[in-house]
Amino acid sequence: MENIKSTLIFCEGPHDVALICLVLSKFFDAQEFIGKFNELPSPFNSMYQKAIENHAQLDLSLEMAHKFFLPDRIFTIDDTYVSVFNSGGKNRGDKINGFIKNLWVMTENSNTFNVSDRGSISSHKYIFIYDADHNSKETILNEIHTDFSLIGTSSWLNENWEAHPEEPLSIYTQNGEVAAIIWCNRDTGKGTLEDVLCECIGDDELFGSAKETIQRLHKWELNSDNEQRKIAETAKMYKATLSLMGQRKKPGSSVNVIISQSKILNQENLAKSTTISKMVTFLNGFI
Repeated sequence: MENIKSTLIFCEGPHDVALICLVLSKFFDAQEFIGKFNELPSPFNSMYQKAIENHAQLDLSLEMAHKFFLPDRIFTIDDTYVSVFNSGGKNRGDKINGFIKNLWVMTENSNTFNVSDRGSISSHKYIFIYDADHNSKETILNEIHTDFSLIGTSSWLNENWEAHPEEPLSIYTQNGEVAAIIWCNRDTGKGTLEDVLCECIGDDELFGSAKETIQRLHKWELNSDNEQRKIAETAKMYKATLSLMGQRKKPGSSVNVIISQSKILNQENLAKSTTISKMVTFLNGFI
């Protein structure tokens, strides 16, 4: 294979991974890679295999736990491999930084060492996906810059993010190879992934019934004077609502399973979301 491309998507948590994978499947006809590591193009063929071998050698080592970092899922879209990661929260910059540093080294050597029958990848694109929470978009972009201004001793990201012309609210880029997507409420510019999911299913009768039930069963500080608390409580309430919605088809399942497998979200209602629609347009040109 020639001209193989790579895009790595670093998501804040498992719910983001579930939604992104659903979007890739529904809108891009992405095919999930289900083969073995040695069937991937280099440097992935060797890089992931070595990560597992190193982890096995240091089993039960707390020092190793935060260094064991692999994609949750890998897709192919035409000639591009799309790797989707669960970063484990915003405060995992060191783990991702170390991964990218190793990726660069392995990529530079991929044509000489670790040759794969599937060919080799010479460059990568990167997408970081985070919640705005109670922060401004500038705060989130500065946090990404701080975490990745240096990869090892090499300069990488700077402070000059460019707002995407078609979606200046939530999508920002640098140098054509790095993007940041920030989930938020479109009215306030703050919020979480759950605000985006409400764009998709907020007018669904089942969602309304589940939300009413959840609010009757539990108390939520939705009108707190503390903005951080208010946004966090709203996100938790929406998570509980989604969980209740999916219990008939996926009883006992987590929210990420319900997002990906319960069919509550489909291509039709995903397309209702302005945020999702603009993200799909952007990804179509970026990936």
